[in-house]
Amino acid sequence: MEERDERIAGVNDYFRSFIDSAPLLICLLDAELKGVYFNQQWIAFTGRPQADLLGDQWISDIHPYDRDRCREAWGKALEHPQKFELEYRLRRVDGEFRYVSST
Repeated sequence: MEERDERIAGVNDYFRSFIDSAPLLICLLDAELKGVYFNQQWIAFTGRPQADLLGDQWISDIHPYDRDRCREAWGKALEHPQKFELEYRLRRVDGEFRYVSST
């Protein structure tokens, strides 16, 4: 059991290293659209530490006019997995909103 847990931890470390090195903004959300993990590029873009993004906190960086549309699109994508694109505004570290695309 202990050996299995160590292997899982190793995979998790490898996965985090992989998504942190990608030149993209990547966030992992659970089935309720709660933030689970945000890569280093996301953290640098928003200027917020990981702990301040977890759960529902991350959604406050999405422009207020885009939030409901984003939640609806991501919710549908979870129910019916298929390719989709979504453009929305995300608050940058300097407080300005910039368009980003989610696929």
